[in-house]
Parts: sequence; C-alpha cells; structure tokens
Amino acid sequence: MILEKFTTGTLLTNCYLFGNVNFHELVVIDAEIGLWEKLGSFLDKENLPKQAVKAVVATHAHFDHVRGVEKIRKETGARFVVYKSAKHKLEEKFDLRANRIVADGDRIHIGDYILKVIYTPGHSPESICLYEQDQGLLFSGDLLFRNGVGRTDLPGGDASKLKDSLEKISTLPYSTRVFPGHSSDFVLGDFPFDFHI
Repeated sequence: MILEKFTTGTLLTNCYLFGNVNFHELVVIDAEIGLWEKLGSFLDKENLPKQAVKAVVATHAHFDHVRGVEKIRKETGARFVVYKSAKHKLEEKFDLRANRIVADGDRIHIGDYILKVIYTPGHSPESICLYEQDQGLLFSGDLLFRNGVGRTDLPGGDASKLKDSLEKISTLPYSTRVFPGHSSDFVLGDFPFDFHI
C-alpha cells in the first residue's frame, strides 16, 4: 500500500496519494496548486510510472482542493471524479469537467482497495468522505479535523447538515485513521464527537 501526504498551496491543503503499487493503480485525493511538482518527484523517486495515477478525486469543490487537477490530468491521464452535486459548480467556477460522477455509497476501485463514497455535506453542499474499510482509513476532506470541524460560514455551508454528517461518520470504527484536508491525521476515537454533535 502507498499512502503519501503532500501539503501545498496557500491554505496548506493536504493532498493524498493512495493505492496499490503492485497493481500500479493509484488515486490522488484532492489536488491543490503545486501538487504535481511534489507528486511527480515522488513517483520518479519510487520508480512509478506517471500513468499509475488512474484518478483524481475531489472531496469538495472549494478552490484549494481542485486547482491542481488539470495539471495532474495533463501529466498522468488520470480521470477526474467528483460527487454529483459538484459537477456544475466545478464547470462554472473552474472550467473543470469530470470524467466520472459518483453518488453516496458508490465505490472507487484502486487495485484491490475500495474507497466507499460517503456523502457528508455541511462544510459545502457537495462534500464527501472516502472510506477504505479493510485498511481502516477515512479521507475526510474538510468535514472534521483533529480538534474541530470544517467551517460552515462559507457559501453553501450548513451547520445542521454538518452535524448530521458527523453523526454518520461517528458510526465508523473508532480505530479508523482519519486523513483530513488540513492539519495532521488522527484516530477517529480521539475526535470529540460529544462536543460537536
């Protein structure tokens, strides 16, 4: 398994490379500007072909999670995967067109790993998390962080929906390792759900 974090951009966005090196199938989760320089260097160092990056998935449509998408697509040929309600927003605001549209419960296969799409609105209307059950991994975008939750004061934010999304995530095993869109990773059981729900 490969799981690498690359932090880049003005808001220090975490972008992740995840997948199976044996199958040469990798996925990028969120792509901020400047990601390709770091990702390309990593692939070279690990002797992995650029074409091993099969997909770029956006956890939501905020600028700091998608500005690097086109560069990644150009360099690797990766498909761009977004939640269904992000499609028009990305086309209108960033001129980004998705190759695959996903919905709640859909699965993204990367080698022998499966990322389950969990719809988690609140920080934005199109926010998703990606859950790999067998490995106990959750890529949470900007839903929750080690010591807090995503902002709801931006356009489309909704505190009530964010609370509902947290309740949904709270049903996952507390041993799940969470990889957020900003700051450091943590174990789900350490998150103060009682304070936020």
